[in-house]
Order: sequence, then structure tokens, then C-alpha cells
Amino acid sequence: MDVSKLEMNSMRFIRLPAITLFVLQLVSSIVHSQSLQDANLTLTVVNYRDELLANVSVKLSKKNLKIEPVISSTQTSFRNLETGEFLLEVEAVGYEPFSKKIRIIDGKNTLTVQLDLLKIIENVEVKRDKESSLIDNAFSGFFTREQIDALPENGKDIERELRRRYGPDVIIRVDGFSDKVPDKSKIASIKATQSSYDAENHELGFTYVDITTKVGQESFGGSIGFDFNTQSLNARPTLGRFKLPDTNRAISFNLFGPIKQNRTAFDLFVTRSDTIKKTSLIAVLQNNEIPEYVSSITSGTSIDSDVYHNLAENHNLKVRFTFYNARAANLGIGGLDLPERAFSNTLVNQRLTISESGYFQNKYFNEVRFFYQDNQTEINPSSDLPTIQVIDAFNSGGANNKSFRKGRTFWVSDNFLFGYKSHAIKLGGVFEVQSANEVSSVNQNGTFIFSSIRDFENNQPSLFRQTPSPRSSSVSTRRIGVFVQDDFKVNPNLGLSLGFRYETQNGLSDFSNLSPRLGFTWVPKLLKETVVRGGVGVFYQWLELPIISYVSNRSVLQPNEITIINPTYPLITSNVILNRALPSYWLLGNNLQNPSIFHTSLGFNSSLTKNADLRINYVFQRGAKLFRTVDTNSPVDGIRPIADFSGIYQVESTGSYARNSLDISFGGVLKRGVTYSVNYTLQKKISDSEGIYSFPSNNRDLDADEGPSNDDQRHRLSGNINWKIRRGVLLTAIYKIDSPLPYTITTGFDDNGDTIFNDRPNGALRNGERGAWRRQLDLGLSYTFSFYKFEKTRKGKTKIIYSGSEIARDNETIDRNKRFQTKFYVSAFNIFNSSNYINYVGVQTSPLFRQPITAAPSRRVEVGVRLGF
Repeated sequence: MDVSKLEMNSMRFIRLPAITLFVLQLVSSIVHSQSLQDANLTLTVVNYRDELLANVSVKLSKKNLKIEPVISSTQTSFRNLETGEFLLEVEAVGYEPFSKKIRIIDGKNTLTVQLDLLKIIENVEVKRDKESSLIDNAFSGFFTREQIDALPENGKDIERELRRRYGPDVIIRVDGFSDKVPDKSKIASIKATQSSYDAENHELGFTYVDITTKVGQESFGGSIGFDFNTQSLNARPTLGRFKLPDTNRAISFNLFGPIKQNRTAFDLFVTRSDTIKKTSLIAVLQNNEIPEYVSSITSGTSIDSDVYHNLAENHNLKVRFTFYNARAANLGIGGLDLPERAFSNTLVNQRLTISESGYFQNKYFNEVRFFYQDNQTEINPSSDLPTIQVIDAFNSGGANNKSFRKGRTFWVSDNFLFGYKSHAIKLGGVFEVQSANEVSSVNQNGTFIFSSIRDFENNQPSLFRQTPSPRSSSVSTRRIGVFVQDDFKVNPNLGLSLGFRYETQNGLSDFSNLSPRLGFTWVPKLLKETVVRGGVGVFYQWLELPIISYVSNRSVLQPNEITIINPTYPLITSNVILNRALPSYWLLGNNLQNPSIFHTSLGFNSSLTKNADLRINYVFQRGAKLFRTVDTNSPVDGIRPIADFSGIYQVESTGSYARNSLDISFGGVLKRGVTYSVNYTLQKKISDSEGIYSFPSNNRDLDADEGPSNDDQRHRLSGNINWKIRRGVLLTAIYKIDSPLPYTITTGFDDNGDTIFNDRPNGALRNGERGAWRRQLDLGLSYTFSFYKFEKTRKGKTKIIYSGSEIARDNETIDRNKRFQTKFYVSAFNIFNSSNYINYVGVQTSPLFRQPITAAPSRRVEVGVRLGF
């Protein structure tokens, strides 16, 4: 494809779909409000570790002025204030009370208050209050501002870092929704919670990470950012012969401010990215003549728009609309795939989320969330030639993957919370509908499979598959989940969490998905600053819509896929088609059930010193009724039971796995301005299948595939250090070591005649081999310089000063409306250019047998600048 033409097309104006009009209309309908203010105060309360605190009593008073006290939920706002001097009082269970006179000026005032732990005195009740606070904060904590600053700038890199820290199955939520991780400039807070047994959660994760984005400010502001990476900043690829001329460019624009003062605010974030990627080819051809590298280009535009509106007292509304458009060309090439395998991909995604929350009668809290997503994907191959696959040597011909898919997702949930005596009760539910329409011409031109290069040279393919006619399907699924949760304290040292969740979805003969959950948090009286936490629960998994769509598109009602064993090449003769072609199809099993996972954990969290924490957590999981696919018409003594068909691929609920994991982390403050953390994970995961789109090596003996899971990574060690060298200068270092992942040895031939080339040699186990260890050091350096206009009072005289300091002192009042910030940063990934191989060839007939064919990225340096105003 003409790359220059794609670049021109990608810059064309993007017309927003009709849903945009809905968002604009919604914004205009909620801005008609009243009430202007003279001044307001936004207060954030943290503990001595800079973790956000909730359930904090905040009182603000002034002579002859009465202001009702409020209970803070991580952040408190006072509006319509007079200017002048106020007395601020802050109290929290287990912490020293805070009292100080503050000065309120016109416009927006922001303040962060840090509370110290309550001193241990003779009063036993005070000690119990401190233990209660430990229960509230055990195994969950907010990232400090330094920890957030140490994260990469790009949202994708932040997600990669979070998964590195907490494992691949970490559940990441943004403002309560499953969403892409935003860029760092949009993140207000990050909270990580380990081993949650909350019945509200459908997903099972070792760790839940909740990201809260910044709320639109009450004064106008914004930022402009630019990220850049090019060949001169990178190292030679691990599997390449020279540097590749890659280019990555991204520009972002952020604007926020009030629509109606003290009532409605907005936040607009636009990102444009362009990537030209060069990929090395390591395919093995009979003449060994292959290009040195191939190019692909991806261009994308993302628009995020948020509107925040204060409704009645103690209620707020948040509306977010996201639009994403991306186009990529020359995808699917590199490694074993030759240039003619290229295809283009166009993606359009739009999403609307609405949340409304608040208190009723100051004791009942309700939160409603609404989610709607519309997306469409179109894939077009560059060539219409048949696909040629020489197993683990090279792939040529067309990509054979032409398709168009349009999907919609809608769900609404409600959570209702209230207290009764010593109980905190939460109940709610979710209703979800998904639908998808797909037109597929996948494999319409056919695929020839060769077991070895020698067979290819002799024109002797082992198999030919083809779906001559396009397929189309329209599917949908509906899901319901309801739950009730009760959190209570048996005594000041012991807290219990008891919950039940029930789920069901249409299309499955499974109505017994009751999920009991039990969690506990215990502070032993004899162990100071130590918390023990554990629990047990059952979690279920959905039959996801993409699986339903995939099977429906290949059902017996669709145009059949034909399979020819030992066909002629390069042309299929009519005699072969008439005599050897057999159709195959997919279906969902009659007794399909939702997979279940039994999950239990036990952990310890101890504050060894004021600046050092130790956490140990053990987890055991057992999965049952997992989805996998079995050929129910596989040959018996070389003969298929139903002679008129080739494969009959049935999705069943017969898979299982077991997992043991031990996680140890240690971290804290080394000295002023320096924080660190070290994490080690030891795990073992055994399973008997590789997922729904793979097949067993022997369809008549499913137990033969029991072995290490594909993600069975036994050891994972990482450490990071954040050093605030001086005000505005931050240095971050992250080092990680990962043990090898497994791979399987196969013969390269279809020895059992089931037309699947995954047969293993005698004595070889599934995932019985291991690759190589991987290690990597990443560095980040940022410098932030800010200009403030502030008033400085000394000896009764006040003067105006413009400062380059990042933070002013207590006796200086900053005018946030007169602020300009510049941030320069450099991120270096894999600084030592370590060779980190990923995928290994296990096919004995391949010339690349036991060799790696892909590797993690080599050293990459990204520079950027962000201007805030």
C-alpha cells in the first residue's frame, strides 16, 4: 500500500457520528444553572504516607459565620465562601486532629492536609482506634504523588507498567469503568487493592487498580504535549541486522474550565499519534532472498470530552464521551510473514459513560452508571492470492482475512449503600446487552499447509482449507448480575466482609451461578503495625460475545469450510475436489456452563518502620468448566465416525487449571525525596488446554494435554526507585527480571489425521520446554518548571512575586489563575539493550527449531515536552 497516500488520508477531517450531537445537546441542557461564587476551597486529606483518606470530618468556621461540617470522601469542596481568615479543623479515626487558620482569597483555593497517626497513650480505646484505621487501609493504598510522577507519560506504557507490577490478570478500572488507561496528565489518583472479595466485582483479579481522572477545574487551563521517538534514539533490534528507521510522533491537547461557575465544568483531551514501524524478517526461504525489513504505518486520533455538573446538594453528574479513529496499513508482516501477507485495518470506536452519585438524607448513598459503546472494524488484505503456510519457516500469499464487524454494548448498574448499627451494607445489580453483526470472507482464497520446506520445494502440501463463500452472522447476548454485601467489625481488631452475587446469561443452560464471598481483616494485638487479611470466594466467567460470533460465523448453517488432505499444488484439480473435499463446522455444546473459579488468599501487611512496609500474599485458584474446543468427529483408527464431514468443532465446558502464587513486596522511603519498592512473585499454573481457539493434541484423550499453562511464569522480580533530586527534578529507575515462558515440541505432521498440526513426539509434554530469561532496565528523567504569581507577606507588608518554584511555602498565597508550567522528560526503555526473546519454534521440521522468532523491543528512547497553562 502507498504509505504516503495513507498519511494524507489519515489527516482528513473526521466526521463525528450522531452520538456526538447527543453529547453536545446533553452539555447544553445542563449548563442552565445559577449561583456565582466569590471563592471556593478544595481540600484533600492524606496520611503520613501521602495516601488519600476517606471518612474524614472537616469543619470550616469564621467569626459570625456558620458552615455545616462535612464528611470527606477523599476530597472536600466548600463553595460560595467569603474571603478572609477561616479556622480549618480536620479529624479522622486513628489520626492526630488538625487545626489551623487559613486565608481564603478570590477564585479557587486548594489545600492538602497531612495527618499523623494518633500517639499511643494509656487510653486503650485510642489504641483500638489506631487498629481500626489499619483495618480500613490494609492491602489497599493510594499511590503517592511521587509514585504517580514516576510513571511513564503514555497511557499504554502506564498500563504495561501496572501489569508488570501486579501481574497480567490485574483488573484496571478508570472512574469505575473498564477503559483504556489515560495519559498521566489526566490522572488524579491511583488506588491498588489486593485480593478483593467484594461481591460487587464480577471480574477476578489478584489486584484491582482504580484510576480516578482529574475533574474539570473552576478556572480555565490546559496543556499541550509532544512525544517523539526516531531511529537515532533507538538500538538495533535483537533479531535484526541494523537499526530500523522507526518514527513515533504524538501530540496532545488538553483544555478544561467552567461552563457555569461553581456548577458545571468541562475537560477536553485530544490526541493525535502517527507511527511508522519497520519490522525485520527472519523467515527461511528456499533461496534465502528476503527483504531486509518491511514498513507499516498507523495513524490514530482520540477525543475525550468530560462534563461535570453539580446537581442538588451532595449529588454530582459526570458525562464522558470518547471517540477514537485509527487506520493502519501493512500490518501482519515481519518475522515469518512475507510482505505479500500485508493487510489494512480501520477502527472507529465511540463510547458514552454517565455516572450520577450522591447522598439521600445524609445517610443513604446511591450511584448509577450507564455505559454505551459502538465500534466497527474493517480488515482488507493487500493480496487475493491463496495463503501458503510452511510450518514455522515462512508464510506467504494473501492474508485471507477480509472482514467487517460492527458491535454495540450497553449496560447500566446501580449500587446502593447505607449503614445499620455497625454494618455497612451495599446492594446492587447490573444489566448488560451486547450485539454484533459480522460479514467475513476469511480464507475465501484458500490456504495450503506444508509440513516442511522440502515438501514445499517438491510441491507436496499436506492440507488445503477453503471457505469459498462469504459468511454473515448477527448475534446478541444478555447478562444480569445482582449482589448484596455486608462489611462489619466484630471488634476493633477484626473486620469481616460477607457477600453473595448471582449471575446468569441467555444461551446457556446454567442457572446456578451463585457466588459466595467471605473476606476478613485482622489486627493481632501482639503484633504492632501488622494486618492479616484473607478470604475465599467463587467467581464466574461469561461466554463472551466474540466467541459466540466466531462460532456462529462457522456454524453448519453457514457456507461450509472444505478440507482436502494431500491436495495437488498449485492448482486444485476437479477430481481431487469431488473425491476428497469434506466440510467442517463449529457449534456450541448443549450443556455449556459458565466457567467457575475458586479463589482463596492469605496475606500479611506489616509496617516495619514508619518508612518501610512489608507485604506477603499467597493465592490459590482452581478453575473448572473452562471453555475449550474439541473435534467430536476426530478419526478413530484413521476413520471419521461421521464420514460426510471433516472436523466438527464443539465448544465445551470441560477445561480446568490450578494456580499457586506467592507475592512478596517491600518498599518505603529511603530518605527524604527517595522512595523505593521491590516485588517478587513465585507462581505455578497447571492447565489442560490453551483456550477456546486451540485444539487438544488428541481429541480422544484430553488428559494428555495437562501441563504448564501458557502463562506459567515461575519467577518475576522487579524493583523501582524514585529520586526527587531537587524541586521539579525527578529520576526514576525500574529493573525487572522474568523467568522463561514454556513452549511445546511438535512433529510438524498430522500424525493422527485430525487435520490439526499439533501432534507431539512420543514422551513430549505440552509446554514441556522453556525459553530464555528476560531482564530490562528502564530510566526516566523529568524536569518541571512553573511560574506562579503569589503574594508574600512579611512584617506586615505584602508584595507580588513571580516564582519559578514548583511549590510555594505556607506563608505564600498562590494565584492559580496566574500559572504557567513546562515539563521536559526523557524515557529510556531497555537501557542496556538486553536481548529478551519471547516466542520459540517448537516444530521439529522447521529450520528454526528451538530458536526464537520474536523478541521484546530493543532500547528505545522517547523525549517529550508538556506545556501547562
